[in-house]
Amino acid sequence: YIIFTHMHHDHYIGLAGLLFFMLQSGQKDIGDLTFIGPETMPEVLQRTYSFLQLDKFFSVKKYPEEIILSAGEHFENDEIILKASSCYHPVEARAYAIKEKNSGKLLAISGDTAYKEDLIEIFSGADALIHDCTLGYNKCCDDPATRSCGHSSIFEAIKLCEKADVPVLFSMHMNDDD
Repeated sequence: YIIFTHMHHDHYIGLAGLLFFMLQSGQKDIGDLTFIGPETMPEVLQRTYSFLQLDKFFSVKKYPEEIILSAGEHFENDEIILKASSCYHPVEARAYAIKEKNSGKLLAISGDTAYKEDLIEIFSGADALIHDCTLGYNKCCDDPATRSCGHSSIFEAIKLCEKADVPVLFSMHMNDDD
């Protein structure tokens, strides 16, 4: 499974390289993959397949499965339950709560997103949160819902952890401006 929070370049730029490696090495059939993401994902996947010229250079028996998750929807298999929520970001984006059925462990992932109170419910009691921390303190004094960049500060990520009772924060997109 490959799960996309949104389809900005920095979140899918390595996909062509990964698929190319899989095809060249023959170690795994790309048809065994499943991509999960927002409504904008299929266009990016089709452009990636076109860029790789799959029909010309590779005998692809089956393309990866694509599962579109809208906010409020979920995906489930024998091992996990993946719940999707909406985010504040300039493009269609998802936050996810991934629960492993066997252990009951819950991982929360915001992707790139501005702080959003709605995420407290879906992230509640998670074992860890992976959250965007792009903005310095002085750049996040506005309303997150209307923030044009759609990012958060470390302080907003910590606030979300505290409100959702999440003990561990893994920050991403760190910035040292402020």
